[in-house]
Parts: sequence; C-alpha cells; structure tokens
Amino acid sequence: MVFGDLAPRVAALIRARPLLIARLIVAPREAVHAIAAFLHLAPDAAGPDAEVATIINDTDPRELLNAALPACPARLYRALDRAGDRVRERRFYEKLAAVCSGPFADRLLDGALDDIRVAHFEALSRMDPALGAIRSALPENTYLVEGIDSLVAFLRARGALRDGDLRLPPGAGLPAITRRLRAALSRIEAPDPGFNPPPPFRLLRTSDE
Repeated sequence: MVFGDLAPRVAALIRARPLLIARLIVAPREAVHAIAAFLHLAPDAAGPDAEVATIINDTDPRELLNAALPACPARLYRALDRAGDRVRERRFYEKLAAVCSGPFADRLLDGALDDIRVAHFEALSRMDPALGAIRSALPENTYLVEGIDSLVAFLRARGALRDGDLRLPPGAGLPAITRRLRAALSRIEAPDPGFNPPPPFRLLRTSDE
C-alpha cells in the first residue's frame, strides 16, 4: 500500500526502528488503514519516532484503530479492507469517525468505504433528524438528499410538515417520500398579490393547483 502524505512520517519511524518494515510489508489492508488512522488522529502518535514505532510494532492494529477512533464499532476494522489500496488523508479518517460514531454506522459499513459514500453519510448525519428516520428509503445520492433536507427545512419553517408525514411503512422508497413532501407543500398558500389577474389568467394559490 502507498502511504501518501504519511510517507515521510512512516520513513522516519522505520529509520527509528528498522524492524517495523517487516510488519508493514505483511500487514493486510485493514491493518495499514488502522495504522494510518492512528498516525493521523491518536494523541500517542505525537510522540518521538522511536516511541511511536514501538507502539505500532507491539500493538494489535485493532487497538491502534480504537486509540484513533474510540467511539467506532468493532466491525469498522474489517470494513477498512474496502477503503482502498492507498492510505487516506487525515480528513477522510475524521469523516469516518464522525459517521461511525452515529446512527449511520451500520449502513456505511455494509458497503465500500470510498469518498462518495463517506461524504454522503457525513452530510446525512448533519441534516434534519427526520431524514435519519427514513434513511433506508433514501438513495446514496448526496445532491438529492441535500435537496430533500432543504425542502424539509422550508416546510418546517412554514408549519406545513406534520409529525406523521415522514413516518413511512416498511419497504417504502423515494416515491413515497416524494408524495408526502408534495402533499405537505400543497398546504402552503401563496400570498395575496393584491390584484386580480386579467382573463384568461387565474391566480394559483397552492402547488396542487
């Protein structure tokens, strides 16, 4: 695996403890990502090179991962095998920590750990809680989900979204969400323009019209 922006630090660790190279050569992909997360995020990684090299050489990679991302589920370690052949930048592991410590951890860890999916679930975790409740019906499309979140915020601000609007039956998908949001949108009336439109035009007061 390629260590990316951690390459200079890893080289320094190997110089401080040459035996470390033997461990890195045979380490599986998930172990290398665990080491990278440790070097990026763990407080102990700020120590002297010889000390840090000894920690990495003598510690189970799962423990290194836990030191870097303490709130994450144990299954994250195995899932890192799907994070690619290159060590990632610090921000990637920070996003991973944010998602895996929240309600979307299981869904993220069921698939590939790539930039698109991690960014999608990180964005979802910052959105209206109602979207979290219907996450199984939402596609993994950040652009679309952000649009739904904006519409939900607008409907809430106008008092048009009712408590049960986004309580979906099992198996419901995006069409059900669309129908319910359209129904909520139709409850909002356009403001009175202060004049009557001339024929053949007429004033439309709701989106249903």
